[in-house]
Amino acid sequence: MRYIWLILFICVPLQATTYYLDDVNGDNGDNGSTPDLAWETLDHAIDTVVSGDTVYLASGDYGRFRNVNSIYTDWVTYDACDGQDPCFSCPDASTSALKLEGWSNVIQNKYHHFKHIEIRTDFVMNEDRRVCRLYLAANIIIEDCNLIGGGYVEVPKLESEIIWLRLVNDINIVNCNFLGEGTSDPNRKGCFSAIASTDQADVCDILIDNCDITNCGRGIQAQGFNWTISNNTIHDLTWEAIWCESLVDSNVVDNHIYNIVELPGTGAHADGIKLGIKTGGEITRNINILRNKIHDSDRQLLFFNSSGPIMTNIMVRNNLCYRGSLKSAPAAQVIKCSEFSFINNTFTNAIWFRNDVDTDSLIIQNNDINHIDLKGPDSDPNWYDEVPGEDFNIINLWLGSTPGSYTPGANSVEYQNNIYFAALFEDSDTNDFTLASDSNAIDFGSSVYAPLVDIDSNDRDGSPDNGAYEDPNGKSVEPNNPAPNPPTWASVPAADGNNAISMVATTSTDPNVPIEYFFQETSGNPGATDSGWQVSDANYTDSGLDGNTTYTYRIQYRNVLGITSEWSDANSATATDVIAPTPNPPTWASVPAASSSSSIVMTATTGVEDGSTVEYNFTETSGNPGGDGSGWQASASYTDTGLTKSTTYTYRVQMRDSVPNTGTASSSKSATTFAQASGYRVGYRARYGFE
Repeated sequence: MRYIWLILFICVPLQATTYYLDDVNGDNGDNGSTPDLAWETLDHAIDTVVSGDTVYLASGDYGRFRNVNSIYTDWVTYDACDGQDPCFSCPDASTSALKLEGWSNVIQNKYHHFKHIEIRTDFVMNEDRRVCRLYLAANIIIEDCNLIGGGYVEVPKLESEIIWLRLVNDINIVNCNFLGEGTSDPNRKGCFSAIASTDQADVCDILIDNCDITNCGRGIQAQGFNWTISNNTIHDLTWEAIWCESLVDSNVVDNHIYNIVELPGTGAHADGIKLGIKTGGEITRNINILRNKIHDSDRQLLFFNSSGPIMTNIMVRNNLCYRGSLKSAPAAQVIKCSEFSFINNTFTNAIWFRNDVDTDSLIIQNNDINHIDLKGPDSDPNWYDEVPGEDFNIINLWLGSTPGSYTPGANSVEYQNNIYFAALFEDSDTNDFTLASDSNAIDFGSSVYAPLVDIDSNDRDGSPDNGAYEDPNGKSVEPNNPAPNPPTWASVPAADGNNAISMVATTSTDPNVPIEYFFQETSGNPGATDSGWQVSDANYTDSGLDGNTTYTYRIQYRNVLGITSEWSDANSATATDVIAPTPNPPTWASVPAASSSSSIVMTATTGVEDGSTVEYNFTETSGNPGGDGSGWQASASYTDTGLTKSTTYTYRVQMRDSVPNTGTASSSKSATTFAQASGYRVGYRARYGFE
């Protein structure tokens, strides 16, 4: 009888190894240990590396990076050799240049880090095809890479992306250049999206930072939870630069967006930043749009509109927006929002606050706005009789659809004079919107909702200026640190189960939410890990610690403005280890089997134990002549020798950690030695366990 065995290889790092790859001078028969002994093919590298390894690539086109089915526990890095320009490429218009996927609807830790590599296609990608396909995957970094997509946008639009995200988390895309190469037709620009996501509930913890994105249809389509889109330059597109659809608990900060040109005949929204809700998706909420510079868009610079439920808790602060709606007005619309804050923005076009905006929670304060319109539905034209949070604004003109009965905030002013409005700024004709030395916006604002820094992260003083910029000659004040300062403990660190310590910080009362919490371990004892900055999460559990070892922790807060608290008092706890290695009882990776007339071999399943080594004890229980146990040993394999031929022996195995916590014994398995030595028979049986 024949059997087919399904073997799952788990790559466990023994020692991090550096390899080299050269598709011109390499040879897969070499060991890859030096540039002169480099491997040739990417497939060979993928099949060989294990957790912790690094592969350096010489210049050349290595073809596609195919999916990796192994499970990794530490980062595998693919990086260019100094001065070299390696490339991954699509073999055709339907196949990705980089593909990392899990399987069976389970998100798989990939732990792959790509650096200084060009990832491209030379084809016009087919509809629904991607240069990089990340699906059911976690822990991937793409850094300092050039990503080049082919394809185009027309009617009907083709959904082709450079990077496609679905059912993924912990993805970092940093310091990359995106170029959506188009065809010779100037009306067909690039791939449809530089970065796009679907299945919004399972796209989480995404960082897109310091990238240049150009010549695509859309820049970034963000769905899911905990995105940070920061410090990017996004320009020369034909659709939205950033589209946040059913996005939750996310930040869009410090981006520069410009030259969004509408593609004729597509009905495209050539917008800067767009917020909405996907049909049947999560309600867009808890979004911070801070310190962005957005200009030169054929449509809206900001467009917040839900066709269904109301979006909530949207904060728009310290943004500079100019030359929007070059083909139609207005340059910004806010529709179907509650708890909406529009504070310290410089907006040189028209902004409309439309029907279904909750006026009681609407805050419009400390802005320099050229035109503003507060328009209710036709059935209730006086819907905006007043907005309690509208105050301390410098407005050039209230548009005509604002109800005549509307009463602006007593501390706001209306110029109705373009010259006066332009005089607020150093030189608006050359797009210098810093404040003129004699600007009326200096010290005009209120400190009630004002951010503590301006668009360039300069401190604001006790009488903040209006708009995105703070006058550099204004009186500086020390910003308030998040309270309580220093932080206090709601629950001091305490042992929590096996090799773990849990703790809870007192929730910060700082109004500049979201607040981040940082738990730092200071003893430096083995296994300890800092939390990193956790958004709105005051709980932390440090796991994988050494048993019977003391660890020390302290806390720091950081608000959305980047202001940090002092460090809290330090508190210590001792981790306990009370659990034996798993699996418990042990299982057999290879049951006992005769390897000769006088020996039997066996292997236990490798034991798992956080922060500790594992030992194995194989016991022979039949008592037949020559049978012997291994005693405690580090190896999961054992060979019992000196046995009697044609005799049955029985074995079981136990595991223990370094505490020691000893597990129960495995099931017993028996094997019978051969009647006589036979080289072919013995070798075949020892290797495969059957004849």
